Amino acid sequence: ELKCEEFNPDGDFTFAKIKQLHLEKHEPFIRGLSEEARRDLELEMSLQNIEERWGKLKLMINHDKDTGYYKMQTYKEVLEALEKDLSILSEMKSSESFPAFQAQIDNWEIELRKVSEVLELLWQVQNQWKKQEAIFNGQGSLSKQLTEKGDFDIVHKKFMAQMARIFREPNVKRACLEKGFDKELKVLNEKLESID
Repeated sequence: ELKCEEFNPDGDFTFAKIKQLHLEKHEPFIRGLSEEARRDLELEMSLQNIEERWGKLKLMINHDKDTGYYKMQTYKEVLEALEKDLSILSEMKSSESFPAFQAQIDNWEIELRKVSEVLELLWQVQNQWKKQEAIFNGQGSLSKQLTEKGDFDIVHKKFMAQMARIFREPNVKRACLEKGFDKELKVLNEKLESID
């Protein structure tokens, strides 16, 4: 059993003092403590890397000055980061150090899954919007005669406002986790489906 001894590492803590503590008798305990600290540090560094990555990742939004339209480019880099980090977080759950970091790990997992869902929905809304935009805002009188044009104009205005917001603040995590954004995308998606 390890006997606790008080000592001041800044005072007379010398090699002779270490020998007096007979730390060699407690090698398994010290080795275990060292391994636990190493595992904790690895998880802490992995979580820090995830935080840094998501602090920098941006959505690429093009702004066409002629039309005023905003369009999201492909987000392959973001999908790769999502896949990688969700896998890392899943692996962390099997670590002996997981309980000490559970709240952070669970929070990151929830946020990244939500980012993934929102991105998928945003891409879907954009694709529907592009298809319908060609019909309702295209050249010719047909678009003006369609009764759904008023509904599309409302969707168009709301969608462009959200895309302009993302253009101004393109950080993926902040853009996707904006309060109410997921709900608005669901409404826009439903309206575009009903117009189609």
